[in-house]
Amino acid sequence: MKQLYGVTVASQDDKDIGIVKDLVIEPRSRVVTHLVVQQGLLFNADRLVPAALIDDGASRGRRLVLTVTARELEECNPPEYRIEEYVELADEGLRSSQGVGGAVWRRPQGVGTAEIPYPTLVPPGFAPMTPEAVVAVPLDGITLERGSPVRTADDRPIGTVRDVITDDSEAITHIVLGEGTVFSEPRLIPVDWVARIEDNAIVLAVNKAVIDRLR
Repeated sequence: MKQLYGVTVASQDDKDIGIVKDLVIEPRSRVVTHLVVQQGLLFNADRLVPAALIDDGASRGRRLVLTVTARELEECNPPEYRIEEYVELADEGLRSSQGVGGAVWRRPQGVGTAEIPYPTLVPPGFAPMTPEAVVAVPLDGITLERGSPVRTADDRPIGTVRDVITDDSEAITHIVLGEGTVFSEPRLIPVDWVARIEDNAIVLAVNKAVIDRLR
């Protein structure tokens, strides 16, 4: 995928939708799932447009064309980008290729794993996005134990599991990282950020800098 940050997004009927302000990234596969389209031209707030709607064949230069018309996109009512639900990923590889470091969803409490794992909308007639990479640990297959050590993608130990939060189906949605030598207060980590489990140790898909941004 070509560089996306700052490009103009247009509809299939050649109407300008807005400018790409940021990208939403699936942290484990590093797949771009959504474009954050800046408010102004079509929408009165920043909106999340699924990357699956990009028409690669029609896109040229600094103009990104979608597979839907402006009216169809409005009828889909793409969800608003709520910045408080995201954390800056600051992936340098992504920054060099896409012009922006991207953001990862922090899964608000109360959003279960049985629901769509990212705040998207797939209206009738649109095919859901197929991930380009296989996620190492399915969300419904994660089992964790209290006291399990946790380390980040850059191999930094950040503490142990103090507790877990589950949804109505008893599936884990968040890990509660206990306070200790690294953090002075607990950190709530979305289960989506777990890359793998090795010898009862949890390895995250994000670096420590991302965890530092959690509040």
